[in-house]
Amino acid sequence: MDDKISKLEEALASSTTELERSRLSYEEVARRLSDLETDLRSLPAEEKKTLQVNDTDLPELLEEVTRAKLAYESWRTRTETNAKYLAKMVEAAATQQVRDRD
Repeated sequence: MDDKISKLEEALASSTTELERSRLSYEEVARRLSDLETDLRSLPAEEKKTLQVNDTDLPELLEEVTRAKLAYESWRTRTETNAKYLAKMVEAAATQQVRDRD
């Protein structure tokens, strides 16, 4: 049982680290997208008329935001699952110790 708990603790630590990395990545890409949107809005009207979406980084940034958000959500789910199973295993181990004493 202790081996399973140790593995779950390692998995939780790892997924927590990846969750933080993916959150930071998502926030960075979202900030870059917001900056680009601000820049595009501030263009003179004449430039806006001739500007095409493919002339900007907008398609790539939208794709990056989607990938980063999916990665973040995936790591969040893994982390929540690892935490849930770890709590159950710790509870089961504590229950087993009580039974063993009796």
